[in-house]
Amino acid sequence: MKTEELVQEILLLSAPEKSELVRLVLEDMEHAREEMELLNEAERRDKEMDSDPSASLSETEFLDSFAARLGKIA
Repeated sequence: MKTEELVQEILLLSAPEKSELVRLVLEDMEHAREEMELLNEAERRDKEMDSDPSASLSETEFLDSFAARLGKIA
């Protein structure tokens, strides 16, 4: 279905149906934005580790750090 046809169909919806559609579209867009931000952050960290390997943690260091944080929260 072409965009123009879709818009015409949407305009035939009742106000509550349009509101629900807008809510769903905005929610979907927010999820896409969050995913993009996570991907950008992962790429930034990957570049950071490539440029300075000493800045990265080993798996054991990461898990120890994570366990210590959980201990402080609990």
